[in-house]
Amino acid sequence: MDSERAFSSINAAAFDRILSKYPSTVPKKMGTLEQRRWVDIPNAVQERRPRYATKDELDTLMDWKLAHGKFRPNLKKLIQQNEGSTVEEVTTAHINVHTASKTDEIIAAVKGLCVLRGVGPATASLLLSTANSDLPFFSDELYRWAMFDEVMVSGKAEKVGWQREIKYTIPEYRELLLRVAGFRDRFSKESGRNVQAIDVEKVAYVLAKSAEGDLRKQAVEASTKSSSLASKALHRHSSLDEKAQSQPSKKRSQKAIDAEPSEHTSGLPSKRSRAR
Repeated sequence: MDSERAFSSINAAAFDRILSKYPSTVPKKMGTLEQRRWVDIPNAVQERRPRYATKDELDTLMDWKLAHGKFRPNLKKLIQQNEGSTVEEVTTAHINVHTASKTDEIIAAVKGLCVLRGVGPATASLLLSTANSDLPFFSDELYRWAMFDEVMVSGKAEKVGWQREIKYTIPEYRELLLRVAGFRDRFSKESGRNVQAIDVEKVAYVLAKSAEGDLRKQAVEASTKSSSLASKALHRHSSLDEKAQSQPSKKRSQKAIDAEPSEHTSGLPSKRSRAR
């Protein structure tokens, strides 16, 4: 990835330009869910004292998460098994994290939220981000952008970049927390202004979808080129077949011509006829 878009070096101008593309990058069908995820639910959660999320809000956040990223239908079924009172009790106990600088406190909150059915580190971080926009959601796009050039040490070749495999573990989220905190600190020093984790998440989403579009375009171009080469080869083969089939016909025609009497001798008797 070039330095203008790299997680470790992107500047404010490039960041703002990419961030402005987020609304047009998200599918139009996400309109209502986007409004709920970014505006309605955060406003509702943050206005409560103490802060908590309702079961309906958790259901909606899961709908957004599944539509926004990789679809995992079983998660929705598990989420719906939670009692409303349980969701409110658990989120009241763990969603009130007021600072993004205390990593251990955030990790403890994530673990506490994971007692809800269907809630893992990623969904727990999504709940936290609605209560505090400085806490990053553990999205596929953000994690892969933050870890873009890191090589996984496992004794075998691993996918990196936008194809990096994610296990959705607590250690991975801890690493993401540290990297986003470092990103925000660097951005603030270089640009003189603060940036929220939710905006870093949106920029990662745009970059990831742009990369997917480039890959699809390359695949189409490669397929088109392959089809064109195959078509040319088939045409060349057909031409050779036609040429091969026409050659015996030409030889037979020439033999027939040679066998015919010439115009000079066609009216004369043969030598045998004259001898008699």
